[in-house]
Amino acid sequence: KIAFRNHTKHKIQSIISLLSLAVAFACIALAGYWTYYEQTYDSTLPNYDHIYKIAYKRPGGTISDKEWYMPLPKYLMEKYAEVDKACGLNKRWQYLLLEINNHTFSSTCTAINPEAVDMFDIEWIEGNKNMESWNENDVAISEQLARKVCGKESPVGLELSLKSLINKDTVDRMEKFPIVAVFKTRPKHTNFKFDILTLLPSNLRYERCETYVQLNPKANVEQFLQKLMVDSVREVKLRAHQFNVLTPLKEVHQAYPEKRPNVRLDDVRLFTGAAALLSICALLNYLTLFISRLRNRGRDMALRSICGSSSWQTGELLMVEYLLLLFGSLLVSILFIELLFDS
Repeated sequence: KIAFRNHTKHKIQSIISLLSLAVAFACIALAGYWTYYEQTYDSTLPNYDHIYKIAYKRPGGTISDKEWYMPLPKYLMEKYAEVDKACGLNKRWQYLLLEINNHTFSSTCTAINPEAVDMFDIEWIEGNKNMESWNENDVAISEQLARKVCGKESPVGLELSLKSLINKDTVDRMEKFPIVAVFKTRPKHTNFKFDILTLLPSNLRYERCETYVQLNPKANVEQFLQKLMVDSVREVKLRAHQFNVLTPLKEVHQAYPEKRPNVRLDDVRLFTGAAALLSICALLNYLTLFISRLRNRGRDMALRSICGSSSWQTGELLMVEYLLLLFGSLLVSILFIELLFDS
Protein backbone atom coordinates (compact mmCIF):
# COMPACT_ATOMS: atom_id res chain seq x y z
CA LYS A 1 0.00 0.00 0.00
CA ILE A 2 2.79 2.40 0.89
CA ALA A 3 4.56 1.67 -2.44
CA PHE A 4 1.36 2.34 -4.35
CA ARG A 5 0.76 5.59 -2.43
CA ASN A 6 4.29 6.76 -3.25
CA HIS A 7 3.56 6.27 -6.96
CA THR A 8 0.29 8.20 -6.72
CA LYS A 9 2.19 11.16 -5.23
CA HIS A 10 4.04 11.46 -8.56
CA LYS A 11 1.24 10.59 -10.95
CA ILE A 12 2.64 12.16 -14.13
CA GLN A 13 6.10 10.61 -13.74
CA SER A 14 4.63 7.23 -12.88
CA ILE A 15 2.22 7.26 -15.85
CA ILE A 16 4.97 8.31 -18.30
CA SER A 17 7.32 5.61 -16.98
CA LEU A 18 4.58 2.96 -17.04
CA LEU A 19 3.46 3.73 -20.62
CA SER A 20 7.00 4.02 -22.01
CA LEU A 21 7.99 0.69 -20.48
CA ALA A 22 4.74 -0.93 -21.66
CA VAL A 23 5.32 0.23 -25.26
CA ALA A 24 8.92 -0.99 -25.16
CA PHE A 25 7.93 -4.41 -23.79
CA ALA A 26 5.13 -4.71 -26.37
CA CYS A 27 7.54 -3.87 -29.21
CA ILE A 28 9.99 -6.55 -28.07
CA ALA A 29 7.23 -9.15 -27.72
CA LEU A 30 5.72 -8.38 -31.12
CA ALA A 31 9.08 -8.30 -32.88
CA GLY A 32 10.10 -11.57 -31.25
CA TYR A 33 6.81 -13.19 -32.19
CA TRP A 34 7.14 -11.89 -35.75
CA THR A 35 10.62 -13.37 -36.09
CA TYR A 36 9.47 -16.67 -34.60
CA TYR A 37 6.44 -16.78 -36.92
CA GLU A 38 8.54 -16.19 -40.04
CA GLN A 39 11.00 -18.92 -39.08
CA THR A 40 8.51 -21.62 -38.12
CA TYR A 41 6.46 -22.11 -41.30
CA ASP A 42 5.42 -25.79 -41.53
CA SER A 43 7.24 -26.56 -38.28
CA THR A 44 4.39 -28.89 -37.28
CA LEU A 45 5.05 -31.22 -40.22
CA PRO A 46 6.57 -34.63 -39.45
CA ASN A 47 10.30 -34.76 -40.26
CA TYR A 48 10.28 -30.96 -40.61
CA ASP A 49 14.03 -30.75 -40.00
CA HIS A 50 14.84 -33.24 -42.77
CA ILE A 51 12.83 -31.80 -45.69
CA TYR A 52 14.67 -29.74 -48.31
CA LYS A 53 13.79 -27.97 -51.53
CA ILE A 54 16.03 -28.67 -54.52
CA ALA A 55 17.02 -25.85 -56.87
CA TYR A 56 19.92 -24.78 -59.04
CA LYS A 57 21.80 -21.56 -59.47
CA ARG A 58 22.08 -20.25 -63.02
CA PRO A 59 25.36 -18.86 -64.37
CA GLY A 60 24.00 -15.34 -63.84
CA GLY A 61 23.48 -16.03 -60.14
CA THR A 62 19.69 -16.30 -60.15
CA ILE A 63 18.14 -19.37 -58.52
CA SER A 64 15.47 -21.50 -60.21
CA ASP A 65 13.29 -23.56 -57.89
CA LYS A 66 11.15 -25.11 -60.66
CA GLU A 67 12.55 -27.75 -62.98
CA TRP A 68 11.39 -30.14 -65.67
CA TYR A 69 9.72 -33.10 -64.02
CA MET A 70 11.03 -35.99 -66.13
CA PRO A 71 10.24 -37.52 -63.37
CA LEU A 72 12.82 -36.17 -60.94
CA PRO A 73 11.28 -37.23 -57.56
CA LYS A 74 11.07 -40.91 -58.55
CA TYR A 75 14.61 -40.79 -59.90
CA LEU A 76 15.94 -39.30 -56.65
CA MET A 77 14.32 -42.01 -54.51
CA GLU A 78 15.76 -44.76 -56.70
CA LYS A 79 19.22 -43.24 -57.12
CA TYR A 80 20.12 -41.93 -53.66
CA ALA A 81 20.03 -43.93 -50.43
CA GLU A 82 19.91 -40.68 -48.46
CA VAL A 83 16.46 -39.83 -49.87
CA ASP A 84 13.58 -41.41 -47.94
CA LYS A 85 10.89 -39.59 -49.92
CA ALA A 86 10.70 -37.11 -52.77
CA CYS A 87 7.79 -35.33 -54.36
CA GLY A 88 6.90 -32.76 -56.96
CA LEU A 89 4.47 -29.91 -56.53
CA ASN A 90 3.08 -27.72 -59.27
CA LYS A 91 0.43 -25.01 -59.34
CA ARG A 92 -0.83 -26.12 -62.72
CA TRP A 93 -3.12 -23.16 -63.36
CA GLN A 94 -2.49 -19.72 -61.97
CA TYR A 95 -5.88 -18.23 -62.79
CA LEU A 96 -8.98 -20.37 -62.32
CA LEU A 97 -12.71 -19.93 -62.26
CA LEU A 98 -14.35 -22.87 -60.54
CA GLU A 99 -17.99 -23.85 -60.69
CA ILE A 100 -19.53 -26.33 -58.21
CA ASN A 101 -23.26 -26.45 -57.46
CA ASN A 102 -23.69 -23.16 -59.34
CA HIS A 103 -21.10 -21.47 -57.11
CA THR A 104 -18.34 -19.62 -58.97
CA PHE A 105 -15.08 -18.54 -57.35
CA SER A 106 -11.38 -18.13 -58.18
CA SER A 107 -8.61 -20.39 -56.95
CA THR A 108 -5.53 -22.37 -57.99
CA CYS A 109 -5.17 -26.09 -58.64
CA THR A 110 -2.07 -27.85 -57.29
CA ALA A 111 -0.74 -31.12 -58.70
CA ILE A 112 1.29 -33.37 -56.37
CA ASN A 113 2.80 -36.85 -56.11
CA PRO A 114 1.28 -39.42 -53.73
CA GLU A 115 4.48 -39.10 -51.64
CA ALA A 116 3.51 -35.49 -50.87
CA VAL A 117 0.59 -36.71 -48.75
CA ASP A 118 2.93 -37.92 -45.99
CA MET A 119 5.56 -35.21 -46.46
CA PHE A 120 3.07 -32.34 -46.19
CA ASP A 121 0.80 -34.13 -43.68
CA ILE A 122 -2.35 -33.99 -45.82
CA GLU A 123 -5.26 -35.49 -43.86
CA TRP A 124 -8.11 -37.11 -45.79
CA ILE A 125 -11.66 -36.74 -44.48
CA GLU A 126 -13.69 -38.74 -46.98
CA GLY A 127 -13.59 -40.25 -50.45
CA ASN A 128 -10.80 -42.11 -52.21
CA LYS A 129 -7.76 -41.60 -49.98
CA ASN A 130 -5.37 -43.55 -52.20
CA MET A 131 -3.98 -41.08 -54.74
CA GLU A 132 -2.19 -43.82 -56.64
CA SER A 133 -5.57 -45.17 -57.75
CA TRP A 134 -6.82 -41.81 -58.99
CA ASN A 135 -7.48 -41.10 -62.64
CA GLU A 136 -5.70 -38.24 -64.37
CA ASN A 137 -8.63 -35.80 -64.05
CA ASP A 138 -9.67 -36.72 -60.48
CA VAL A 139 -9.46 -33.94 -57.92
CA ALA A 140 -9.81 -33.46 -54.17
CA ILE A 141 -11.01 -30.28 -52.50
CA SER A 142 -10.46 -28.88 -49.02
CA GLU A 143 -12.99 -29.21 -46.22
CA GLN A 144 -13.42 -25.43 -46.14
CA LEU A 145 -14.19 -25.28 -49.86
CA ALA A 146 -16.57 -28.25 -49.57
CA ARG A 147 -18.55 -26.51 -46.84
CA LYS A 148 -18.61 -23.31 -48.83
CA VAL A 149 -20.18 -24.86 -51.92
CA CYS A 150 -22.07 -27.88 -50.53
CA GLY A 151 -22.83 -27.04 -46.91
CA LYS A 152 -23.19 -30.23 -44.87
CA GLU A 153 -23.60 -32.41 -47.96
CA SER A 154 -20.70 -34.40 -49.37
CA PRO A 155 -19.15 -33.04 -52.60
CA VAL A 156 -17.72 -36.46 -53.52
CA GLY A 157 -19.21 -37.52 -56.86
CA LEU A 158 -19.88 -33.98 -58.08
CA GLU A 159 -18.08 -32.44 -61.04
CA LEU A 160 -15.92 -29.38 -60.80
CA SER A 161 -15.99 -27.15 -63.88
CA LEU A 162 -12.68 -25.42 -64.32
CA LYS A 163 -12.04 -22.44 -66.58
CA SER A 164 -8.33 -21.92 -67.13
CA LEU A 165 -7.52 -18.28 -67.84
CA ILE A 166 -4.63 -16.75 -69.74
CA ASN A 167 -5.10 -13.72 -67.52
CA LYS A 168 -7.81 -12.56 -65.17
CA ASP A 169 -10.19 -11.76 -68.05
CA THR A 170 -9.40 -14.13 -70.94
CA VAL A 171 -10.58 -17.78 -70.85
CA ASP A 172 -8.04 -20.25 -72.26
CA ARG A 173 -9.99 -23.50 -71.90
CA MET A 174 -12.69 -25.14 -69.81
CA GLU A 175 -12.54 -28.65 -68.40
CA LYS A 176 -14.54 -30.79 -65.97
CA PHE A 177 -13.06 -32.81 -63.13
CA PRO A 178 -14.81 -35.34 -60.85
CA ILE A 179 -14.37 -34.73 -57.11
CA VAL A 180 -13.20 -37.99 -55.53
CA ALA A 181 -12.03 -36.90 -52.06
CA VAL A 182 -12.06 -34.19 -49.41
CA PHE A 183 -8.99 -33.27 -47.34
CA LYS A 184 -8.59 -31.23 -44.17
CA THR A 185 -8.09 -27.52 -44.79
CA ARG A 186 -4.45 -26.52 -44.64
CA PRO A 187 -3.36 -24.23 -41.77
CA LYS A 188 -2.54 -20.61 -42.56
CA HIS A 189 1.01 -20.97 -41.26
CA THR A 190 2.30 -23.06 -44.18
CA ASN A 191 4.06 -22.77 -47.52
CA PHE A 192 1.65 -25.31 -49.03
CA LYS A 193 -1.75 -23.67 -49.21
CA PHE A 194 -4.16 -25.30 -51.63
CA ASP A 195 -7.89 -25.83 -51.91
CA ILE A 196 -7.80 -28.20 -54.91
CA LEU A 197 -5.46 -31.15 -55.45
CA THR A 198 -4.90 -33.27 -58.50
CA LEU A 199 -2.44 -36.02 -59.33
CA LEU A 200 0.87 -35.23 -60.99
CA PRO A 201 1.24 -38.05 -63.55
CA SER A 202 4.41 -40.10 -63.20
CA ASN A 203 4.83 -40.55 -66.97
CA LEU A 204 5.14 -36.86 -67.78
CA ARG A 205 8.41 -35.75 -69.30
CA TYR A 206 7.79 -32.03 -69.49
CA GLU A 207 6.10 -30.55 -66.45
CA ARG A 208 7.64 -27.75 -64.44
CA CYS A 209 7.36 -28.34 -60.72
CA GLU A 210 9.03 -27.72 -57.38
CA THR A 211 10.91 -30.71 -55.99
CA TYR A 212 11.18 -31.57 -52.31
CA VAL A 213 13.18 -34.36 -50.70
CA GLN A 214 12.99 -35.88 -47.24
CA LEU A 215 16.44 -37.06 -46.25
CA ASN A 216 17.26 -39.83 -43.84
CA PRO A 217 17.96 -38.42 -40.35
CA LYS A 218 21.42 -40.02 -40.48
CA ALA A 219 22.21 -38.61 -43.94
CA ASN A 220 25.01 -36.10 -44.42
CA VAL A 221 23.39 -33.14 -46.18
CA GLU A 222 26.63 -31.73 -47.56
CA GLN A 223 27.72 -35.07 -49.00
CA PHE A 224 24.30 -35.57 -50.58
CA LEU A 225 24.49 -32.14 -52.21
CA GLN A 226 27.98 -32.87 -53.57
CA LYS A 227 26.78 -36.16 -55.07
CA LEU A 228 23.75 -34.42 -56.56
CA MET A 229 25.89 -31.70 -58.12
CA VAL A 230 28.18 -34.23 -59.80
CA ASP A 231 25.33 -36.48 -60.91
CA SER A 232 23.17 -33.66 -62.29
CA VAL A 233 25.88 -32.77 -64.78
CA ARG A 234 26.42 -36.35 -65.93
CA GLU A 235 22.85 -37.76 -66.03
CA VAL A 236 20.61 -36.88 -68.97
CA LYS A 237 17.51 -37.43 -66.82
CA LEU A 238 18.41 -34.36 -64.79
CA ARG A 239 18.51 -32.17 -67.92
CA ALA A 240 22.22 -31.45 -67.38
CA HIS A 241 21.37 -28.79 -64.79
CA GLN A 242 23.70 -28.62 -61.86
CA PHE A 243 21.47 -28.83 -58.81
CA ASN A 244 23.56 -27.03 -56.24
CA VAL A 245 21.07 -25.49 -53.82
CA LEU A 246 19.36 -27.31 -50.94
CA THR A 247 17.04 -25.06 -48.97
CA PRO A 248 15.78 -26.33 -45.58
CA LEU A 249 12.01 -26.23 -45.26
CA LYS A 250 12.22 -23.67 -42.44
CA GLU A 251 13.92 -21.22 -44.86
CA VAL A 252 11.66 -21.79 -47.89
CA HIS A 253 9.18 -19.07 -46.94
CA GLN A 254 11.89 -16.42 -46.93
CA ALA A 255 13.92 -17.79 -49.84
CA TYR A 256 10.99 -18.36 -52.23
CA PRO A 257 8.10 -16.04 -51.25
CA GLU A 258 4.93 -16.29 -53.33
CA LYS A 259 4.73 -12.51 -53.41
CA ARG A 260 7.46 -9.94 -53.19
CA PRO A 261 7.71 -9.21 -49.46
CA ASN A 262 7.39 -5.63 -48.23
CA VAL A 263 9.51 -6.45 -45.19
CA ARG A 264 12.49 -8.80 -45.06
CA LEU A 265 13.43 -10.92 -42.07
CA ASP A 266 16.58 -8.83 -41.58
CA ASP A 267 14.34 -5.77 -41.20
CA VAL A 268 12.36 -7.59 -38.52
CA ARG A 269 15.58 -8.41 -36.68
CA LEU A 270 16.64 -4.75 -36.85
CA PHE A 271 13.25 -3.77 -35.46
CA THR A 272 13.73 -6.28 -32.63
CA GLY A 273 17.11 -4.75 -31.81
CA ALA A 274 15.62 -1.26 -31.86
CA ALA A 275 12.83 -2.40 -29.54
CA ALA A 276 15.38 -3.91 -27.14
CA LEU A 277 17.33 -0.64 -27.16
CA LEU A 278 14.11 1.26 -26.50
CA SER A 279 13.39 -0.98 -23.52
CA ILE A 280 16.86 -0.42 -22.08
CA CYS A 281 16.47 3.35 -22.47
CA ALA A 282 13.04 3.24 -20.83
CA LEU A 283 14.40 1.19 -17.92
CA LEU A 284 17.36 3.56 -17.45
CA ASN A 285 15.04 6.54 -17.62
CA TYR A 286 12.75 5.05 -15.00
CA LEU A 287 15.75 4.14 -12.78
CA THR A 288 17.06 7.72 -13.06
CA LEU A 289 13.68 9.16 -12.09
CA PHE A 290 13.39 6.70 -9.22
CA ILE A 291 16.83 7.63 -7.84
CA SER A 292 16.17 11.37 -8.18
CA ARG A 293 12.86 10.86 -6.37
CA LEU A 294 14.70 9.12 -3.50
CA ARG A 295 16.88 12.20 -2.97
CA ASN A 296 13.77 14.26 -2.39
CA ARG A 297 12.52 11.71 0.14
CA GLY A 298 15.39 12.06 2.63
CA ARG A 299 13.15 13.31 5.44
CA ASP A 300 10.68 10.47 4.77
CA MET A 301 13.46 7.84 4.98
CA ALA A 302 14.85 9.43 8.19
CA LEU A 303 11.40 9.47 9.79
CA ARG A 304 10.91 5.78 9.02
CA SER A 305 14.31 4.99 10.57
CA ILE A 306 13.41 6.92 13.75
CA CYS A 307 10.08 5.07 13.95
CA GLY A 308 11.91 1.73 14.01
CA SER A 309 12.21 0.73 10.36
CA SER A 310 15.43 -1.20 9.66
CA SER A 311 17.63 -0.71 6.61
CA TRP A 312 16.43 -4.07 5.25
CA GLN A 313 12.77 -3.06 5.60
CA THR A 314 13.41 0.27 3.90
CA GLY A 315 15.23 -1.47 1.06
CA GLU A 316 12.38 -3.96 0.77
CA LEU A 317 9.90 -1.10 0.46
CA LEU A 318 11.96 0.57 -2.29
CA MET A 319 12.32 -2.73 -4.14
CA VAL A 320 8.56 -3.35 -4.03
CA GLU A 321 7.95 0.20 -5.23
CA TYR A 322 10.35 -0.26 -8.14
CA LEU A 323 8.99 -3.68 -9.18
CA LEU A 324 5.37 -2.58 -8.79
CA LEU A 325 5.65 -0.25 -11.76
CA LEU A 326 7.57 -2.82 -13.81
CA PHE A 327 4.87 -5.45 -13.34
CA GLY A 328 2.23 -2.83 -14.04
CA SER A 329 3.93 -1.95 -17.33
CA LEU A 330 4.08 -5.65 -18.24
CA LEU A 331 0.33 -5.97 -17.71
CA VAL A 332 -0.32 -2.88 -19.83
CA SER A 333 1.95 -4.22 -22.58
CA ILE A 334 -0.02 -7.49 -22.58
CA LEU A 335 -3.20 -5.42 -22.93
CA PHE A 336 -1.67 -3.56 -25.91
CA ILE A 337 -0.77 -6.86 -27.59
CA GLU A 338 -4.22 -8.33 -27.03
CA LEU A 339 -5.87 -5.25 -28.52
CA LEU A 340 -3.58 -5.39 -31.56
CA PHE A 341 -4.28 -9.08 -32.19
CA ASP A 342 -8.02 -8.60 -31.74
CA SER A 343 -8.02 -5.81 -34.32
